[in-house]
Amino acid sequence: EHTRELLADLADLFRYQLQASRTDTVTVRDEIAFVKKYLDLEKARFGDRLRPYFDVADDVLDAPMPPMLL
Repeated sequence: EHTRELLADLADLFRYQLQASRTDTVTVRDEIAFVKKYLDLEKARFGDRLRPYFDVADDVLDAPMPPMLL
């Protein structure tokens, strides 16, 4: 079951990359969600050695930015 969830997360990453390649901007919120999903996959690999922390102000979450920048 865990492997199935990881594969679904990987598929979501590929979908985001495909969608992002077709647009000039995405929201900071979407880009952070992508990075978090990627880091979830990496946590499956590195376990407790990987402890990401995000500190993002709410007022920037809807700001546009180039895709795949983070």
